[in-house]
Amino acid sequence: MQLIHNRLIRWMLPSLCGFGALLAVLPRPIHAVQDEPQSEPAPIELFNGTDLTGFSTYLGIPYGKTTPVGINRDPQKVFSVVRDGEDTVIRISGEIDGGLITTREFNHYSLSVEYKWGKRTYPPREEAARTAGVFVHGQGAEGAHDRHALEGIKVQIQEGSTGDLIPAQGRLGTVSLTGTLQKRIGGFFYTENGPSQTLTSGVLYGLNHDPEWKDRLGFRGKKSLERPAGEWNTLVISCAEQSLSVMLGGVIINRAETVSPHSGKILLQSKGAEWFIRKLTLQPLPPPIGS
Repeated sequence: MQLIHNRLIRWMLPSLCGFGALLAVLPRPIHAVQDEPQSEPAPIELFNGTDLTGFSTYLGIPYGKTTPVGINRDPQKVFSVVRDGEDTVIRISGEIDGGLITTREFNHYSLSVEYKWGKRTYPPREEAARTAGVFVHGQGAEGAHDRHALEGIKVQIQEGSTGDLIPAQGRLGTVSLTGTLQKRIGGFFYTENGPSQTLTSGVLYGLNHDPEWKDRLGFRGKKSLERPAGEWNTLVISCAEQSLSVMLGGVIINRAETVSPHSGKILLQSKGAEWFIRKLTLQPLPPPIGS
C-alpha cells in the first residue's frame, strides 16, 4: 500500500507544480485590484516659505520706457519675499507688468492661492481697480501675451471681478475655453445651464463679477465674495484633465468644460497693484478612473 501511495504522489506532483505556475501568471481578480486603497498624491508647496526657488521672472516694458526688462532681471524688486506680521509671503509690487513663473509645467491638479491686496498702485492704473491674475497652462515665450506674460488661461484677480476667465492669446494663437454661458449686455457670463460655446478672445465673466462693475480703485460689488483690500482670500483653481473651475471663499464662481492648452506653467501676474501670496499649494489630482 505504501508503494502505491508513493507512486501516486510522484505521478501527481508535476501536474500540481504546473497548476501552481499557471496561477502565478494569471491576472489577479478585478475585485482584488479595486479593493486596494489609492493613496492621495502629496501636495506640492510651490512657495517654500523662504525664497523664490522654483520660479523665474519676466518683466515687460516699464511705464514710460520703450524696452522690456527681460528674463530673471528684477532691479526694482517687483518680486520678493517679505515678512508680513507672523507670515513670510511673496510680495508682487505691481510696479512693472510681468510674471513670476514656475520653472516646471503641471497638469491635472488643484491650485490653492491665499492672497490679499496691498496698498500700493502704479501708473497708469494708480486710480483703477486693483488687478492681477493667475495664469495656468502657460505656454510659449515670455512676453508672448500682452508683452509681459505667457499665453494660457488667465484667472482674473480684480476688485469686483475676481474669477473671470480669459483666453490669453499669444504668438501661438492656440488658446481657447469652452463653457456654458449666456450672452448679455457687456459680454459672456458663466451660467450652469446655458448653451456651450467656445471663446478664443474676450472674457468669460464669473458669478463674482458685478454687472455694474467700474474700473475704479477700491470697487466692491454688491455681492462680492472677495474680502476687502488688506484681508486674506482663498482662490482655488481646479484643472481636472481638460476642464477648469474656480472657487472663491469656498463657492464655485466660474467653470470651463474644456480649455486649451490644458498643461503648462503657472504665472503670478504683476499688473499695476501690489498684492501678497501667503500660500501657493498645488494638489495633484488622482488619475481619472479607467486611466
